[in-house]
Amino acid sequence: YPGRLLPRRLPPRSRRLEPALVDILVPGGAKKGKVNPAEASALVDYLVAQLARSPSELEGLSVGIISLAGVEQARLLRSLLLGRLTDAQLARHRLVVGDATSFQGDERDVILLSMVASKGAAPPQLGRTYEQRYNVALSRARDRMVLFRSLRASDVP
Repeated sequence: YPGRLLPRRLPPRSRRLEPALVDILVPGGAKKGKVNPAEASALVDYLVAQLARSPSELEGLSVGIISLAGVEQARLLRSLLLGRLTDAQLARHRLVVGDATSFQGDERDVILLSMVASKGAAPPQLGRTYEQRYNVALSRARDRMVLFRSLRASDVP
């Protein structure tokens, strides 16, 4: 959008989450079947630590967690979260966990995104279906996107 893309919503500087994109490389993350357990654990550890801070950057904000590889990783994430967060925390942050399609038409203040893919387990993701999946996933965050990945650029053929 050569210089024509304008933000439709820009909170005052005092309420902005900066940086807007946080990139977290998960050392030793590996896709096993349809899940990446190390990535799921790193994401849950990150969220639990953020919520435990006083004051928390996430106070009063909604949170969504998206798995780019489908529902299996989302189920693993949900299971880990239920063991670490209280019902009150889940409700207070309107926490939703799912794949990109479960966020169609929805957004959250903060999105935690799990790529799932890892070195040697990153098949080409080409075509309209993948474009739509990535578009939905990457456009759901109002204020911050936290990307959890087990891939380096050099790992992609």
